[in-house]
Amino acid sequence: MLVSTAVPAGAQTTTAITPTAYWNFDTDAKDSSGNGHHGTVVSVNNKVTFTKVTGEFVRGTGALKIDNDSVKGHSDFVDVMHDVFKPNLDAFTIVTWFKRQDIAKDGMDARNFIWETSTNYASSFEYYVAGMTWRWWLNNGGVINGTNATPDDGKWHHVAVTWDRLARKTQFWFDGKLVHTKTNSSTGFLANHSNLHIGDYRAGNGGRNWDGFIDDFAVFPQVLPPCYILGLFDGSQLIHGGASCYGTGCHGMRIGNRDRATVGAPLGSPKFAVTLSGAPATKPATCCLGLKTASLELGFMDAPGCHLLLSLDVLLGTTTDSSGKALQSLPIPPVPSFAGLSLYAEWYVLDPAINKAGLGTSGGLAITILK
Repeated sequence: MLVSTAVPAGAQTTTAITPTAYWNFDTDAKDSSGNGHHGTVVSVNNKVTFTKVTGEFVRGTGALKIDNDSVKGHSDFVDVMHDVFKPNLDAFTIVTWFKRQDIAKDGMDARNFIWETSTNYASSFEYYVAGMTWRWWLNNGGVINGTNATPDDGKWHHVAVTWDRLARKTQFWFDGKLVHTKTNSSTGFLANHSNLHIGDYRAGNGGRNWDGFIDDFAVFPQVLPPCYILGLFDGSQLIHGGASCYGTGCHGMRIGNRDRATVGAPLGSPKFAVTLSGAPATKPATCCLGLKTASLELGFMDAPGCHLLLSLDVLLGTTTDSSGKALQSLPIPPVPSFAGLSLYAEWYVLDPAINKAGLGTSGGLAITILK
């Protein structure tokens, strides 16, 4: 498809949602964002590794494995030796996958930190054994006690914490669901700090180590939209790429961006694809592409809650499979003038059972073409 070598008339440009720092932990603690926030493994007993064992990672091809014991002084973590948050930041989101497990059956610390800034706790997240709860700390206080305690259940879980300075709002997401919102005490900036410890608290002395697995850890310089956080949890959204969701779908239908050999939408990529999930099975579906965004609620067409989110410039028809999913490949031509441009995608599904109009829509996907 996309074969023209001219910049499309009326095309918009947008800024893709990209992380400030991203550790996929597939093979090491290097930062994949391109910003150089590489981590250093700290381990007195060689208990920090990068595992590729099935079940020990949840995204990509590997994860961080910390096999710590309960002895203070046995430090096992990843030290990022500079501030990953931009100065005077107005907002951020931290996301990661984790599985808490006493790997060697040699005991665990009373408090298990997935991360904490150093030398203070400007930002941290822990499992507090005595209270059997997850706790998020901000600016040396302002604790949020989570309600989703799942100690040692043998399962992977996803957490996202968002912070909005000007709105004075912090939100805690667990496994793709918003579970807590807290009003911040002020509009002050994040407290100054120097390091980020992944797998231990600020002192880095092994007193509050993580024991288990951590995967796909990322920091974003903005509050991620709910569809993005849910997409990171269910796999329909990539952390580092040229696509991000916007708007909302109706009747549970969701658009996504899946990794098919490449990440994002780089010039010349033959593998980029847009996905649909949560739709009725074996029904006509159309992947619509537009050069501009739109916002039109379709209640006047007897399709309440459904929205038109783009200009209808290209329509690509297919059929959902038996599980209500569909995939549309979108080859990106190697045309330098396309770099930085955006396309917008949305799915439409026909089914008389959906509503009087027999029409359902997904949310939108903004696809930024990368250099």
